[in-house]
Amino acid sequence: MLQDKTILLISPQPWGKLFVSKHHYAVELVKRGNKVIFLSPPDYTLEEQFHTHQVQEGLIELKYRPFFNTSLRFKFRWMYDTLMQVQLKQLMSKIGERVDIVWCFDPNLYTNLKWFGASYAIYHPVDPVVYRYQIKPAASADIVLSVSQKILSAFNSVNTPAHFINHGLSQSFAQQASEKLKNLNEFVTTTQSQPVKIGYVGNLLRQEMDRELLLQLIKTNNLLEFHFWGPYSLEGSNLAGSKDQATITFVKLLEEMPNVKLYGAVPASEIPTMIGDIDVFILLYDLAHGTSDRSNSHKILEYLSTGKVVISYSIEAYAGIGELIAVPHLDDREEYEKLFNEVIDNLSHWNSFSLQKERLLLALENTYHTQVNFIDKLIHVNTYES
Repeated sequence: MLQDKTILLISPQPWGKLFVSKHHYAVELVKRGNKVIFLSPPDYTLEEQFHTHQVQEGLIELKYRPFFNTSLRFKFRWMYDTLMQVQLKQLMSKIGERVDIVWCFDPNLYTNLKWFGASYAIYHPVDPVVYRYQIKPAASADIVLSVSQKILSAFNSVNTPAHFINHGLSQSFAQQASEKLKNLNEFVTTTQSQPVKIGYVGNLLRQEMDRELLLQLIKTNNLLEFHFWGPYSLEGSNLAGSKDQATITFVKLLEEMPNVKLYGAVPASEIPTMIGDIDVFILLYDLAHGTSDRSNSHKILEYLSTGKVVISYSIEAYAGIGELIAVPHLDDREEYEKLFNEVIDNLSHWNSFSLQKERLLLALENTYHTQVNFIDKLIHVNTYES
């Protein structure tokens, strides 16, 4: 099913140097001989109504400038839906061919996936689903996929088959993990950096990060190095972020700290090599309605693919995996900081041969190649049973 097809992949984030799950799925689908049209979110800065960009052979980014104000959806959804149907007729005319599969990661803009006229529709939200209009697309889909049971529970009232699919690991991370696994030796003591290096990969402009805790960790651990990969300015970033005064102040404080290194937005393919010598990774998101429910994070697999310990607030999708992830007993700042200090003091345990091996194996079980294979089987089974 997922081979030699024309696939319209709908993403809430445009194409750019920073990759999240939608970009990785697009790349993996192209490898299978599919033609992928990557539909980016509406862009009112475009001079023309539609703009296409050849990313690589078999992969085209399609941008469009709506003829109406899409903010209508917040107050007059019925009017928005009517106008969007007209917009999509124009968009599909621009594409100029029938789409075999529409694969929608966007939970906000497209109420009915049948509007795209595809033979098969996949609804794949990877962020919290909390509004009724985010549930509606599932009714017009042939299958619903998501990265946590918490998100999938929003679709309990919908008859469409729904399945858990974990986030994936890209080829560049998988190659590094395979090499690390091959060279891992239980008879060689794991050495740690001096000073110990703490790593974070992600968007520093996201308000969901527990900034107060992060700054506290940096201030009270001035003998450790904190390395950050990801945008700390909206310039050059294809991911959303805030530029309010609190965010500006937060970034300024990071820039002024002597034990902090900011690398900015880095192409996804370069990250695996750059984070190879990190000793400890951190993930510290607050709960935020509609944007952060701590049910999963695509960063976890990337961190685990290094073999090194991850310190995180509890993540639903990884509950019960023991010490592969260090999780505080309670999801509060005091417990997190206490656990952070315990891990730093006992890195020989947390980064032992056996734990590193388990982390590497878990990451390699969840490559995007594997996930697409599994989705292909689910589609076959659901199509056959129906």
